[in-house]
Amino acid sequence: MRYIGIDISKDSFTVAFSSVKGSKTQSYKNTPKDIQKFIKTLDKEQDHCVMEATGNYTFKLLYLLIEQGYKASLVNPKQTKYFAKTMLSVTKTDPQDACLLACYGEKMTPPVYKMPSEKIILLKQKRTVIRQLRKQLTALKNLEKSLEVLPRKDKNAFNCLNNTISYTEKQTEKLEKELIDDIVTALGGVENIENIDACITRLRVTVKDSSKVSDDARWRELQAKGVLRSGNGVQVVYGTQAEIYKNKIREKYKV
Repeated sequence: MRYIGIDISKDSFTVAFSSVKGSKTQSYKNTPKDIQKFIKTLDKEQDHCVMEATGNYTFKLLYLLIEQGYKASLVNPKQTKYFAKTMLSVTKTDPQDACLLACYGEKMTPPVYKMPSEKIILLKQKRTVIRQLRKQLTALKNLEKSLEVLPRKDKNAFNCLNNTISYTEKQTEKLEKELIDDIVTALGGVENIENIDACITRLRVTVKDSSKVSDDARWRELQAKGVLRSGNGVQVVYGTQAEIYKNKIREKYKV
């Protein structure tokens, strides 16, 4: 097995076909065309690509590799950072990082990455956008409050700020409603919910018919961290989002 280290950035990625320091590396643009050019150099039986989990820039290459039947592993950057210390590697350049990832593959033999279902991929995108929109709303509302104390205000600036807040709230609410609908459906529909509450990390739901509640696989698709069942009681672990989801469900469905 030949482990190939790939160091990825926004605009390019560097490939090390050997873990030996100073060995030749190759750089490509992080575009579909250049990714395909790189993939054509690989052997499906012999090559195993190793890359760090650095967000969407990594995911594009990873997705195309997995989709076309090539072996690839996604490694937590904390693991490679610790590995670099054990290998006494302190210099950081793209070629050296790529060689380090190839070496990590040879020494640690990481498992082949299993691509999640399309539903999970799309749901993660939705949750990421919702999270960022909430942060923007908080920042915009804080700015609005800080400007309100000024003795003189720019009318156009305030109108622009208020319109932006209103628009962002509507877009956030639109995405949240889609997510809430999926959760209610997984609980067997609104007619199956007798009561819904939440603690710090869990949605606590009493249902009429527990057999109508979706299985654990569906809840994983909905990004739940776990599901506990007892009789007609269902607890869905959503972390700090549990309270938000409870309020949204009560508000929309009046339960």
